[in-house]
Amino acid sequence: MNEYKSASAKLEKNLKIARNKIALPLDTHLSICAINPRKGLSAIPSKLATNKKEMFDTSVNQKLQAFNEAVNKNKALAQDINAIKNKKNKIAVIHIDGNGLGGIVRGLEKDEMKTFSQKLDSATKEAYKQTLESIIDSNPTYQNALRDIILGGDDVTLICNANIALDLSEKFLENFESNTQNIHKQSSLTACAGIAYCNEKFPFFYAVKLAEDLCAYAKKDAKEINPKLPPSCLMFHNIQGSYVEGFSQFLDEELSINSVRCDFGPYYLRDIENKPSIKAFKSLIQDFKKDNSPKGRLRDWLSSLQFNKEYAKAESIRIAEIFKDKWKGENLATLHRELSLANLILVIDNVEKTPIYDILQILSVQD
Repeated sequence: MNEYKSASAKLEKNLKIARNKIALPLDTHLSICAINPRKGLSAIPSKLATNKKEMFDTSVNQKLQAFNEAVNKNKALAQDINAIKNKKNKIAVIHIDGNGLGGIVRGLEKDEMKTFSQKLDSATKEAYKQTLESIIDSNPTYQNALRDIILGGDDVTLICNANIALDLSEKFLENFESNTQNIHKQSSLTACAGIAYCNEKFPFFYAVKLAEDLCAYAKKDAKEINPKLPPSCLMFHNIQGSYVEGFSQFLDEELSINSVRCDFGPYYLRDIENKPSIKAFKSLIQDFKKDNSPKGRLRDWLSSLQFNKEYAKAESIRIAEIFKDKWKGENLATLHRELSLANLILVIDNVEKTPIYDILQILSVQD
């Protein structure tokens, strides 16, 4: 075990050194060479050019070759964000990270490390494969509606159609738990996910950073329930404007209205007392998609909350009275036993919270 720790520390050190080294160009050029106008490096003949005027340098040509090889191996691989977005031009960037890995790795012997790593990698890829099959079987139109970016170890990062992000995340968490049950000497793994919804043209770098922040936020909450093996859960946010420093800034600037927090998650895979579940939240979303639901009134209610909290509480009672015979919202109480149209602000862990913002977020990104 000491050898593994020493090797890991050495690897981290070498990676830091490599990151700080100046990257040398793969090719040099003379003044007589044609130049790739986008990068300023010498152009080379390439079979990948779509027309005679198109020029690539060596690095671009190698990247295109690698991409084409990946596409040939997997014909379903989405090649363009336009193929992924939904009718509202919305996509989701999802980051998923396993829980409980550190506890297992610390107890591994040297000769067990490689076998365990391979076993974990296989379990993660199998969970992803099972998830895709489930999503596509339920709706074949989503065949090319996602693209994995990172898939290995206990990490997954992907881009997908905003319509399937919740279902996909829930299904993967479920499959990952199943595939890593007793993965090493009766030790199992769980996972947490962060979903960043955004427009198709939003910079990927910022979206994936938010997805990672959301995943970390979910992990922190889950660790308070069980530090050794946090339960699987997910957190999401819809980016509606320019990106800020991180999710903590969204909490301060966008998700706090008159001291009421609008982040109702994380949403848990399993039923946990006083915690909202993914299943209950999804059922509630279906209720609000009905034509007779009070979603329009609740948008106004959020504005009232910004104006005056007590006025908003009185307004929710009026909404409940108006819709008592028009719309059945039993799943509100399924999400939390104290939740109802007449009582939309709850005190959870000494903090006032409401799920209405989360509900309206999902309704705004799904078509």
